[in-house]
Amino acid sequence: MRLLSDSPNLDILRSYAVLAVAASHFYAFSGNAPRFQVFMHNFGVCGVCFFFVHTCLVLFGSMERTRTSMLTRDFYIRRGFRIYPLCWLSIVLVLSTGLTDIPHEDLVRMGWRGIAANFALVQNITRSGDVLGPLWSLPWEVQMYLVLPALFLFLKRRSKPVLVAVAIWFGITILAIVSEMWRVPAFLHAAIYPPMFLGGM
Repeated sequence: MRLLSDSPNLDILRSYAVLAVAASHFYAFSGNAPRFQVFMHNFGVCGVCFFFVHTCLVLFGSMERTRTSMLTRDFYIRRGFRIYPLCWLSIVLVLSTGLTDIPHEDLVRMGWRGIAANFALVQNITRSGDVLGPLWSLPWEVQMYLVLPALFLFLKRRSKPVLVAVAIWFGITILAIVSEMWRVPAFLHAAIYPPMFLGGM
């Protein structure tokens, strides 16, 4: 895992993700010409999905190097301090200045329940909308963090962890495809994100 963390391939993945997201946002804020609007949006979302893969891979490597009996607790504490303080600061700045990339009427319509959901990063569950556009991916990331330690410990106890990881990823990918191709309850459409995280297993 130490060698993998220093891999040039990982640097390329990280660089592509950063450039794709930055290019998508730059395009949106520089006029958003209709000709490439869909492509640039998808380009940016693709960068975020690459970040999901990268994040899972790096965190699995971090847990592999961890030498503690309280791995899950320590993992949650570290990720909580990494995500929430800056998120809360961003939300407070939006509420105090009104500077956001979403329409003002949407922010007003959201109300205090929606704002509280943004503070807790559960707005994808409550369908409250985002106080700030880039916050859309954080709830999925936080919710994936909840299961990563359990997945890591489960795989660590398997005699053939790579085969088990591939089987889990394949199964969850089939569920994602089904959720997009057939009529299923709306909440199942969230299944499109786990394969992108679990690709890092």
